[in-house]
Amino acid sequence: MPKNTGASPHLDYLASPTPSRTLELAPLLISERPPQIPMPAPLPPPESPDPLDNMDILDSMESPKGLDASMHAPMTIVPQEDDNASFLEALAAVTGSNSGAAAVSTRLPSLLFTPPPLDGFPLTHRGLPAEFLVNLHPDTVKAWHILAQPKFFVRFFDYDGKDGTSKHLGLVAKLQKSLEIIASHVGAPEAKPRISPPSAPAVTGSTWSTTFLVYKTSQELCNAVLSQRVWSAPQVTFEAYPFESSIIPSLILCLAGYICPDENTVALSVSTAWVQSPAVNILAEILMKYDPVFSGEGALLRARNAIQGMAASVRSEPLDFKMPGGNPSPRWNIYVTSPTSHIFAWSKIQAHVYGMTYPSILSGTATTRQLFSCAICHSFSHPRGLCPFPDISGWNGPQHLDHPNDSYMREHNRGRGRSRGRVGRFF
Repeated sequence: MPKNTGASPHLDYLASPTPSRTLELAPLLISERPPQIPMPAPLPPPESPDPLDNMDILDSMESPKGLDASMHAPMTIVPQEDDNASFLEALAAVTGSNSGAAAVSTRLPSLLFTPPPLDGFPLTHRGLPAEFLVNLHPDTVKAWHILAQPKFFVRFFDYDGKDGTSKHLGLVAKLQKSLEIIASHVGAPEAKPRISPPSAPAVTGSTWSTTFLVYKTSQELCNAVLSQRVWSAPQVTFEAYPFESSIIPSLILCLAGYICPDENTVALSVSTAWVQSPAVNILAEILMKYDPVFSGEGALLRARNAIQGMAASVRSEPLDFKMPGGNPSPRWNIYVTSPTSHIFAWSKIQAHVYGMTYPSILSGTATTRQLFSCAICHSFSHPRGLCPFPDISGWNGPQHLDHPNDSYMREHNRGRGRSRGRVGRFF
């Protein structure tokens, strides 16, 4: 049997990909095998603007003031030398004069970063195999692979990759200061880690990647950052991921059309469709064609068993989606354990199952929909209006916003009464 590579809880963090888009991206990477609610009133501008705050996600969402105030406007960002001092002063005010306390504790003061909930931060689900390296220039992919461990990926919440030439400097500066404070608090002071921003894509006009790489760091800092995973300060929010370049998502489908089903009904409908002929034979042939593990004597039987194992692993999760006007239109996310660790084989399997329909005995027939892509946390399991992060107690990061073109969010957020004021600067 091949090694199943369903995303582990630590790796299953996730515009929405279509099967054709997935197939376009996969060939670039298969040669790279890893070594192993009403809105609050607009806020007034700060009295003393900080150049780094031009990159502040919140500032970019305040009342419109023309192109010069837009988050997409060109700008020059010059980090200030004394920002780190004020950050350290805030930390000292919380930890007191006992320097040993900071070295023992592994949690940062809530004044700086949102503390993790008791059951941890919500998982963010990937939608593409090897997603963290998609849309990077191939030379950057190779360079990132060669760099020695420890290293880890970072993605900034509410950053879509646009205007990278004007935004990367500010984002890197804020990330650098965050890492310095985390290192100081967990007792791992060191020289500044290096941060590599995403490169321009090889194909002109392609979407920029949103993945940054942190390298030349200590193992202690790497472990501390990955352990909490999500770091949310008022000035910047990011998620860290282990450097695993060939992650296979566990999220494979989004379905719509069932009438009043439960999770078991949906899962049974999907698994039954996959093990019927000719579907199971077609999926087995995909494994034999694209994954070298399924070759040689007995390959067909092993491939069929792998597909049946994938069908047996199906798990469904409802999504409370609503159409314009607030009419319910539930979706169902489908999660599986992958039968292959080969990213191109997985892309082909996903493309095929996306073209299928999924009848049930009593709840009608479902068809596939594009996976959602959350603009806040980059998960492919929900739209922005259903992002769970803004509902976390003490959350410092981006909120549910009432975008003019997102009628669903207007309905979903109506009456929630969320509000937020500006907090003091620590960067």
